[in-house]
Amino acid sequence: MASRSMPSNHIRRRHREQRVNGVLTVHTEKEHHTGRKDFDRLEIGRLDINVTFVFVLSQSIRVYRRRMGAEVHAVAPVAGAMDINAVRDLIAARRFNEIAAFCESLELEYAARGSEHGEDWPYAIHILGHIYNSDLDSARFLWKRIPDSIKQSQMELAQVWKIGQCMWTHDYVAVHEAIRGFDWTPDVKQVVAAVAEDFSRKIFRLLSTAYSTLSIPDAASFFGLTESETIALAEQQGWILDPTSQMFNVRAIPPTAEQKLDTSNLQNLTEYVFHLEH
Repeated sequence: MASRSMPSNHIRRRHREQRVNGVLTVHTEKEHHTGRKDFDRLEIGRLDINVTFVFVLSQSIRVYRRRMGAEVHAVAPVAGAMDINAVRDLIAARRFNEIAAFCESLELEYAARGSEHGEDWPYAIHILGHIYNSDLDSARFLWKRIPDSIKQSQMELAQVWKIGQCMWTHDYVAVHEAIRGFDWTPDVKQVVAAVAEDFSRKIFRLLSTAYSTLSIPDAASFFGLTESETIALAEQQGWILDPTSQMFNVRAIPPTAEQKLDTSNLQNLTEYVFHLEH
């Protein structure tokens, strides 16, 4: 029996999902009418939810959003280019926690269409969205799947990833240096500012939990501020400066029912201060 020939210019696609240690990888096989086969791999990243990915364009995004439970903007039809205005809407509304979910929903849409990301994809903002959500695993997986040509040509993207690297290694001083060490474009600048604000708030909460006294230089290093700025901030938060020892008496923040103490972070902070003092 003669095999059925494939119409000219037709491409048959097959998708296969693989989950290893919580990381979803989508394998796509594309068979051309000439018999040539191409294979693509898209690493979506670590997902903490059980999502059934249905690779039907209209249904896959709908299922993904419903399971995510995140309120995101409707996705406009993809015409081969990223709709940056939708991302700007999220930034303008200060809905920074939704940026990563929105970008990943578009990644799924691109995967369903078998399309490649264009150079206009806002990788820097996408990574910052993960960093803002304290999801450094997903930020790292995203960085790995960005083409090398884009990493090398976009200096702002490399600087954004430097922020993520410094957070990953718990180099808190370098985080502030990376944030201040670049002239950010307007869209990215707003998200970087939000990341910096959230990071400082978390550091302040950790220090208030870990220490009863802290020197001015050490506190300034953690906050990424000058000593005079640090004194003003600390006193505003109820820390008392001993004029004799030049040490802050740290005001402890009462734990709340929702607050979970990360002992690994406290250990890193303790070791870092020990290093500064010795």
